[in-house]
Amino acid sequence: MDQLSELLASTVLIATPLIFILISELLIQKSGMINFGQNGAIVLSAVMAVVFYRLTENLMLTIFFCLLIGVFCGFLFALGNRYLFIPQLSLGFSIAIFGRSLAVFVGTQNEGLLNISINPIRIPLLEKIPLLGEVIFAQNFFVYLGFLAIIIFFVVIKKSRLGLYLKGLSESPHTLIERGIPVRRIQIIMLLLSGALSAFGGLLFTIMLDGGWRGSSITFGEIGWFVIILVFLGSWSTGRCFSFVYIYSLFVVIINGNYLDMSALPIQVIPLLPQLLIVLLLFVINIGNRDWFQSKVSNLQNAELEQWKKFILSLRSTAPSSLKNPMNREG
Repeated sequence: MDQLSELLASTVLIATPLIFILISELLIQKSGMINFGQNGAIVLSAVMAVVFYRLTENLMLTIFFCLLIGVFCGFLFALGNRYLFIPQLSLGFSIAIFGRSLAVFVGTQNEGLLNISINPIRIPLLEKIPLLGEVIFAQNFFVYLGFLAIIIFFVVIKKSRLGLYLKGLSESPHTLIERGIPVRRIQIIMLLLSGALSAFGGLLFTIMLDGGWRGSSITFGEIGWFVIILVFLGSWSTGRCFSFVYIYSLFVVIINGNYLDMSALPIQVIPLLPQLLIVLLLFVINIGNRDWFQSKVSNLQNAELEQWKKFILSLRSTAPSSLKNPMNREG
């Protein structure tokens, strides 16, 4: 495998857990909510994957138990927000802090690597395709599952009745309520499903990337927050959000894979560079949202700047209406 193929294959591998977490976040936000408790489910399922696998030595049972953890976290948020109407921010942070604290407590007694190997599944003939063969068709089962999840998500959002309901929930949930659509039931189902997907993403970090619990969640402990930011960066567009996941993963691989000479930088700074990229992108997009900036860019007449003009204006983002005005009415 040449260096470019290795770089891209590693990017696809690292992006896989993020794909499931991103889908879970998109489902929640498209249903008119933001669950800040996701990070708790991610970290807790990551450490519990070690516990369950050591107890059962069965990967399928481990996945099942971790999914239950995610569903339970989603249930807590659904109970607190959709029935008791606890504010999303305070409820989400409470769940996140509880999940992280419990993960640290359990993790101190379960440090170490797992005796587990996930071998690649090479697809005959297709793996021989130059570049793409090694990148896409010589990956493990979970990477293929991630590809399938992306396709299913696109179909559901674009072609199904559920996709129409989610679009209505993100823009005008009260209209759906007036038409007799069970809005609260849909939101609860989305919370339970997104909890399971978040937990699955956390499990994948453990069994597929880290290979166990190293006594710290520093490599992915804040990834739930970053996925929320990636949704914002992607302007709530499904295609853009997935693109940013792969761009972010590519940057992580480049930084941590010694593809660049960073000997001049302190070793403590290097892991922070992907997060710095996110911060810079946030500034760029927010500048692109300002009226004064858009008017200046729109007035550019230089033909050479036309492509830059289109690119900058394309970065504009508008949050779904229901996120600006969270609904508190039963439906």
